[in-house]
Amino acid sequence: MELVKAKVKGTDDVSVLWKFVNEDRVLYRGTSQKVFTADEVEELGPYEEPQSQPQPDDPLAQLPQEMVQMITDMVNGYIDRFDAMYWQRQRVEILKTILQRQEINFTDVIGNAELADKYIRMLKNYE
Repeated sequence: MELVKAKVKGTDDVSVLWKFVNEDRVLYRGTSQKVFTADEVEELGPYEEPQSQPQPDDPLAQLPQEMVQMITDMVNGYIDRFDAMYWQRQRVEILKTILQRQEINFTDVIGNAELADKYIRMLKNYE
């Protein structure tokens, strides 16, 4: 008994079948428990299980744990810094819009900045 790749002649489906040799008789059995005779099947060759692809070595796994932590902290620091600069630029744009709508009323600078901060908090909540 062995596994073979075979094509069933009536359907032209290629599948993996069990091959049984009993004295002078050859039978093939599929997963659906259907039995085929030698004249119903065209044998394509032995079935070879697909080889699993070797996984590429993880470069981080080869580094010491302290270095991985240092790299992670550095990347997180860049992300935090970028995020802070982004919201700082957004605050400036919101302040420009507030001042344009008030037709250049510079008297309430603190109130305008607080209003811009309120809009920033609202925008951050939508993220």
